[in-house]
Amino acid sequence: MYQRMKYFFAVANFMSFTAAAEHMYVSQQAITRQIALLEQELGVKLFHRTTRSVELTLAGKVCRDEFAKIDMEMANAINRIRNTATANTATITIGFYQFFSRTRIITPVMNALYKQFPEIHFRIRLYDFRDLRHNLLGGNLDLCFAVSSDWEYWTLVKIMKLYPINFKLVVSIEHPLAAYDVLPLEALSKYPWFTVKNLDILRPYPSFWSSNIPCKVKIPADNIMTALAYVEAGRGFTCQPPVFSGSDHSTLKLFPLPFEDAVLDFVCACRSDMMDAQVIQVVKFIQHNFPLILP
Repeated sequence: MYQRMKYFFAVANFMSFTAAAEHMYVSQQAITRQIALLEQELGVKLFHRTTRSVELTLAGKVCRDEFAKIDMEMANAINRIRNTATANTATITIGFYQFFSRTRIITPVMNALYKQFPEIHFRIRLYDFRDLRHNLLGGNLDLCFAVSSDWEYWTLVKIMKLYPINFKLVVSIEHPLAAYDVLPLEALSKYPWFTVKNLDILRPYPSFWSSNIPCKVKIPADNIMTALAYVEAGRGFTCQPPVFSGSDHSTLKLFPLPFEDAVLDFVCACRSDMMDAQVIQVVKFIQHNFPLILP
């Protein structure tokens, strides 16, 4: 099952059986057979496949997200097993915003840390913004990664701004807006904008850039993933940084926004009064190498 999961990830990432087979160093027939066996074992169809394209089914998208959790736990388990040879294994608990893309953010960061610090056992925790702060301040996290417009309000916390992330306008590739190469803002006035009700930040995003985006109506979604689900169904558009799970999916098209202030800081935060030697080493590595870690 685990090897078939790896084959599934390869096809889901490349959206091509040929490219996935080359990446996994197996024949296309072999990877096709393994995917068929996985579908048979799960009892669902994971891909819509034609002679011209490969797309994930709804079950395939759920499978991708759930298998990503298993893959991360497996990597974590392997790391724990390897560390049993060390008598005094250091443990560092890292928190991530729960809707971060696993393929673009969480997995690259953790793989880099595992490689750089094989002697450290890393625990991963996923939280919303509020719980990230509470667990960091409560000592349950050694450090955390988040996007923030309110980091300067985080008390007792050392903040490293790693890089700015620009908001993107997101639409389905099947939506009429996707036909544009350069999207004029006035074209948005016919369609609903799916916003997010509450991101649990201490200070809201600056409103002056968002107030300049026309739309037919603003519809608050419960969370980021719900907004993307509406957009992927062709209901309208949303504005999000391209670091959240699903925002980089092949069924979506992203446009830049013409506002310099439509930006968030990608930050790493840690308690300034609770940093031991191992945490300091990890923080310094992140600070100096972060742009090179991400794909």
